[in-house]
Amino acid sequence: MVFNYLKQFLAEQKTFLLFVFAASLLFAGLILFGNYYNMPCDSAKDSILIFFHWLVLSLGYFSIVYLLALNKYIFGLLFPTLNIIFAGLIFYVIQLDISVNATLIELIVNTDFEESLGILSLKLIVYLCLIFSLSILFTFYRFKKIKSNYLQLHLLLIILFALIPFLVNKIRHDTIAQRIPFSIYKSIIEYVDEQKLLKLKRKEISQNSVCKEDTLTVVLVLGEALRADHLSLNGYKRKTNPNLEQKNVLSYTKIFSEWTHTNKSIPHLLTRADSSNHAPAYNEQSVVSIFKKCNFKTFWLGNQETGNSFSFIANECDISFINRPLHTVYNFTKKLDGELLPKYEEYTKQSNALKFIIVHLIGSHWYYPAHYPSEFEIFKPSIKGKTFSQDDSSKLVNAYDNTVIYTDYIVNQLITKIETQNSCLLFISDHGELLGENNKWLHAQDTKYEKNPAFFMWFSEKFKQKNSEKIKNAELSKNNHWRTDFLFHSLLDISSIENPVINQNLSIFGNKNSEKNN
Repeated sequence: MVFNYLKQFLAEQKTFLLFVFAASLLFAGLILFGNYYNMPCDSAKDSILIFFHWLVLSLGYFSIVYLLALNKYIFGLLFPTLNIIFAGLIFYVIQLDISVNATLIELIVNTDFEESLGILSLKLIVYLCLIFSLSILFTFYRFKKIKSNYLQLHLLLIILFALIPFLVNKIRHDTIAQRIPFSIYKSIIEYVDEQKLLKLKRKEISQNSVCKEDTLTVVLVLGEALRADHLSLNGYKRKTNPNLEQKNVLSYTKIFSEWTHTNKSIPHLLTRADSSNHAPAYNEQSVVSIFKKCNFKTFWLGNQETGNSFSFIANECDISFINRPLHTVYNFTKKLDGELLPKYEEYTKQSNALKFIIVHLIGSHWYYPAHYPSEFEIFKPSIKGKTFSQDDSSKLVNAYDNTVIYTDYIVNQLITKIETQNSCLLFISDHGELLGENNKWLHAQDTKYEKNPAFFMWFSEKFKQKNSEKIKNAELSKNNHWRTDFLFHSLLDISSIENPVINQNLSIFGNKNSEKNN
């Protein structure tokens, strides 16, 4: 009976199903394939994996078209409209290698009609006209030639088809949601959530803050995915820190990160959140508010977009600058931390006697070759494509270590700009990275290799003269185990700031650091 029902369904709905398939295939080729235009492809294997990824993405698009086509009026209204939106965005993804993210949604919301005219081009107009014309052609055909029955069975099939990209997206952590058309929905949700978080009233923690310094520059560098055991400062077999080894840097090897992905790690680092109480990361102001209370001019200088979990911290700063915010870690064109140096030098030269500068690097984030210049490709051969396996482990490690060498160069440049001042620089990575251990790669997998981030400090000669006792305490504590809970309290302590929220037991500069911070 079921077989006969399905046979009748296919016989009567064959034209409708072929219509949906043809419309989906055509526009998936004309629009969705642009998602992969700038993706590095180094082998036949890369091409095959990209093709299959496109197929899964297209299956999601097919489910949307299938759903719209059930009603000719809804299809006539939304099919051309959505295709124009998708095509317009994909055009700039191809041309500029940008990502559709919350920042782009914010730009669209705040762009007026006159400004929008400035981004039009003849190529874009021709492309949109083609997409619109074909969409209207399919809409006309749907009205005149196609009939749809068996609504419940169609809806069941749509759910089954949509389940495949949904499950792939869950297994591969937003691999589908980061691509048009689904990135549009994801970005709108992130934008709305970010706006809510920015408006959230957070508990003030800056009351009764006092700074005993009248002239001081404090630089906090937030690294990305840098493992402590890949620093030659810490005994790594490769010379990955040729510059910092000459700078009398104090490096720690036993730092434990609570989180293994940026959106959780950054707010944990910069608030009073600790391993037993995560709440302050979500309901309290950050360490920036205390620096501001003590008359520090505060800066956020980022080479990554601020996730909605820590955008409030950048927003607390007097000046916040994100370099090329539409070029995210999901793009594959070069995005170098060296691009931050002119802004950084500008900030260090500002007349304010007290300055607190947070520099958020892209560092060692995947895709590694996009984050160091060709002249820093010291270890070869390095990975050139987006896909990899255990057989590529040496290429992956080579590319990763090249990012470490480039980070060494960048941090050395940051130090050079402030070494004549009364200043200090603290570097901490948000988490580590998996480099093939147990056949696992990258991060956000909660393993011990991701939970041992790099942490080191540098102090100017003027600073050393004024803070010799604190630096001595830090030297005594360098071989202790520390959770990243220490950073909030240590930053304030080394900046000669007094505040009731500071816990001296959690400061690496405190006089109780002979005990381990487990």
